[in-house]
Amino acid sequence: MKIFLSLALCLILATPILAHSPLRHTTPEDGERLSMPPEEIVMKFGSDIRLTLVQLVYQNDTAIPLDMSGATEFATNFSFPANTLNAGLYVVEWRGLGADGHILDGAFEFTVE
Repeated sequence: MKIFLSLALCLILATPILAHSPLRHTTPEDGERLSMPPEEIVMKFGSDIRLTLVQLVYQNDTAIPLDMSGATEFATNFSFPANTLNAGLYVVEWRGLGADGHILDGAFEFTVE
Protein backbone atom coordinates (compact mmCIF):
# COMPACT_ATOMS: atom_id res chain seq x y z
CA MET A 1 0.00 0.00 0.00
CA LYS A 2 2.86 2.40 0.83
CA ILE A 3 4.44 1.71 -2.55
CA PHE A 4 1.14 2.40 -4.33
CA LEU A 5 0.63 5.69 -2.44
CA SER A 6 4.23 6.75 -3.10
CA LEU A 7 3.84 6.03 -6.82
CA ALA A 8 0.53 7.92 -6.97
CA LEU A 9 2.07 10.93 -5.22
CA CYS A 10 5.02 10.94 -7.64
CA LEU A 11 2.68 10.87 -10.64
CA ILE A 12 0.59 13.72 -9.29
CA LEU A 13 3.64 15.89 -8.59
CA ALA A 14 5.17 15.11 -12.00
CA THR A 15 2.09 16.14 -14.01
CA PRO A 16 3.13 19.82 -14.43
CA ILE A 17 6.52 18.69 -15.70
CA LEU A 18 4.82 16.71 -18.46
CA ALA A 19 3.05 19.79 -19.86
CA HIS A 20 4.29 20.33 -23.41
CA SER A 21 4.35 24.11 -23.68
CA PRO A 22 2.39 25.72 -20.88
CA LEU A 23 1.16 29.28 -21.11
CA ARG A 24 3.24 30.94 -18.38
CA HIS A 25 2.04 34.55 -18.44
CA THR A 26 -0.49 36.77 -20.18
CA THR A 27 -1.11 40.48 -20.38
CA PRO A 28 -3.80 41.19 -19.40
CA GLU A 29 -3.66 38.51 -16.74
CA ASP A 30 -6.37 35.87 -16.55
CA GLY A 31 -9.39 37.33 -14.72
CA GLU A 32 -7.99 40.88 -14.67
CA ARG A 33 -10.39 43.83 -14.59
CA LEU A 34 -9.10 46.80 -16.58
CA SER A 35 -10.27 50.41 -16.40
CA MET A 36 -8.90 51.01 -19.92
CA PRO A 37 -8.73 48.62 -22.89
CA PRO A 38 -5.30 47.02 -23.39
CA GLU A 39 -3.23 48.16 -26.37
CA GLU A 40 -2.00 44.63 -26.95
CA ILE A 41 -2.50 41.03 -25.88
CA VAL A 42 0.75 39.33 -24.75
CA MET A 43 1.24 35.59 -24.32
CA LYS A 44 4.42 33.98 -22.94
CA PHE A 45 4.89 30.21 -23.14
CA GLY A 46 7.29 27.91 -21.32
CA SER A 47 8.72 26.53 -24.56
CA ASP A 48 8.43 27.11 -28.29
CA ILE A 49 4.99 26.95 -29.87
CA ARG A 50 3.60 27.89 -33.29
CA LEU A 51 0.20 29.49 -32.85
CA THR A 52 -2.44 28.56 -35.41
CA LEU A 53 -5.37 30.53 -33.96
CA VAL A 54 -5.73 33.42 -31.56
CA GLN A 55 -9.05 35.20 -31.22
CA LEU A 56 -10.99 37.35 -28.79
CA VAL A 57 -14.52 36.29 -27.96
CA TYR A 58 -16.53 39.31 -26.85
CA GLN A 59 -19.34 38.78 -24.32
CA ASN A 60 -19.29 35.00 -25.05
CA ASP A 61 -20.71 35.66 -28.50
CA THR A 62 -18.71 37.55 -31.11
CA ALA A 63 -15.33 36.18 -32.23
CA ILE A 64 -12.75 38.83 -33.14
CA PRO A 65 -9.71 37.37 -34.96
CA LEU A 66 -6.38 38.90 -34.00
CA ASP A 67 -3.68 39.81 -36.51
CA MET A 68 -1.36 36.79 -36.48
CA SER A 69 0.96 37.99 -39.25
CA GLY A 70 3.82 38.35 -36.74
CA ALA A 71 3.21 34.92 -35.19
CA THR A 72 4.05 32.52 -38.00
CA GLU A 73 7.21 30.97 -36.50
CA PHE A 74 7.88 28.87 -33.41
CA ALA A 75 8.53 31.18 -30.43
CA THR A 76 7.84 31.56 -26.71
CA ASN A 77 6.61 35.19 -26.70
CA PHE A 78 3.79 36.65 -28.79
CA SER A 79 2.01 40.00 -28.83
CA PHE A 80 -1.08 41.03 -30.77
CA PRO A 81 -2.51 44.53 -31.23
CA ALA A 82 -5.85 44.74 -29.44
CA ASN A 83 -7.10 47.81 -31.31
CA THR A 84 -10.13 49.53 -29.80
CA LEU A 85 -12.12 47.33 -27.43
CA ASN A 86 -15.47 48.19 -25.88
CA ALA A 87 -16.35 47.62 -22.24
CA GLY A 88 -17.23 44.02 -21.46
CA LEU A 89 -15.91 40.50 -20.97
CA TYR A 90 -13.29 39.13 -23.40
CA VAL A 91 -12.00 35.58 -23.66
CA VAL A 92 -8.75 35.01 -25.54
CA GLU A 93 -8.88 31.58 -27.18
CA TRP A 94 -5.69 30.13 -28.62
CA ARG A 95 -4.55 26.98 -30.37
CA GLY A 96 -1.11 25.95 -31.53
CA LEU A 97 1.46 23.30 -32.18
CA GLY A 98 4.22 22.58 -29.69
CA ALA A 99 7.77 22.05 -30.95
CA ASP A 100 7.34 18.39 -29.95
CA GLY A 101 4.38 18.04 -32.35
CA HIS A 102 1.56 18.10 -29.78
CA ILE A 103 -1.55 20.18 -30.41
CA LEU A 104 -2.16 22.64 -27.59
CA ASP A 105 -4.99 25.01 -26.79
CA GLY A 106 -6.32 27.15 -24.01
CA ALA A 107 -8.05 30.36 -23.04
CA PHE A 108 -7.89 33.24 -20.58
CA GLU A 109 -10.25 36.12 -19.90
CA PHE A 110 -10.27 39.75 -18.89
CA THR A 111 -12.86 42.48 -18.43
CA VAL A 112 -12.78 46.07 -19.64
CA GLU A 113 -14.91 48.23 -17.36
